[in-house]
Amino acid sequence: MGNKESTLGDEPTPEGVIADRSLIHFEHMFKGEIYETFGPLFVNTYGEVKKGNRQVQILCKGKVFEIIEDVGITGKRQIEVGYTQVTGIGFDHGKSQVKFNIAIESEDNFIILTMANSIEFEQEMKLRFGVAASANREFRIPTPMYMGMFAGATKPKPFQRKRPNQSLLPAGKLPSLHEMRNTALLLQKG
Repeated sequence: MGNKESTLGDEPTPEGVIADRSLIHFEHMFKGEIYETFGPLFVNTYGEVKKGNRQVQILCKGKVFEIIEDVGITGKRQIEVGYTQVTGIGFDHGKSQVKFNIAIESEDNFIILTMANSIEFEQEMKLRFGVAASANREFRIPTPMYMGMFAGATKPKPFQRKRPNQSLLPAGKLPSLHEMRNTALLLQKG
């Protein structure tokens, strides 16, 4: 009928390829906390952390992402990891946590980050891994592992499950339906 091309970017079109290549030029920043570290890659940079809450910023760049921790006024600890170095990624959206597994020189390393919003971060990682895979044909996108409430191959529809607060921000309280209706009527009348 009217549409001959998908507008969602599902099909390989020149516009989709251009958009993927353009993603390299954008940087996105996410806020989070270091919950746990393991392995020399992360322990040498951040120290051994168990159930911590040290504030970090995750900066997603073209071919790498950085995990940056501010130390004092002028100091910072940071590590740069290429998307192609990630061997595993896990999400626990119930706790808003992300786990990165990175194997360098046959040593296992992982870091668990508690994110302000892990669902947005998951979407960003999917895009970044897709761009890395299109640039490097030998790179295999790590299969994400899901834990907690959103685990399983067949997830229930959103209205069939209890939805926890996906972020660490405090939940706001809505006014009662009666107050909302009265406000809407006042706005309608002008």
